[in-house]
Amino acid sequence: MLYKRIVIIISILFLLLVCLSTAYSLQTYQSQLPVVEVKYIASDAICPSEAIYEDPNGGYYLLVVNEQEGPWGKEYILKQVFVNIASKGSFVVLLGPPPVEPVVLSSNLPIDADSIVNVSYLDN
Repeated sequence: MLYKRIVIIISILFLLLVCLSTAYSLQTYQSQLPVVEVKYIASDAICPSEAIYEDPNGGYYLLVVNEQEGPWGKEYILKQVFVNIASKGSFVVLLGPPPVEPVVLSSNLPIDADSIVNVSYLDN
């Protein structure tokens, strides 16, 4: 009888340890992700120039945030969207409709397409 109680207590302690270490690992992982500031582009297709990246093969692209369900909840993954621009200055006029996803304006760490990030929304 005592043996069964000891086994149950050890099993419960082991399960508690696994849950706590998983939570700690997830929190540590999340805190090390790049934080990007994003903004939705209005229908007038005027975009801040800091959101435009120049492709080495020619052309321009934006990094947009794609929200997906991950194993621990929502994940925010960057995707590359090629755009045509009409003019370049402090603001850029996009030719064609703007993307419906939020556009990355800045990041605290280096980023590229397919990066997993934390998102900070800026007011429009």
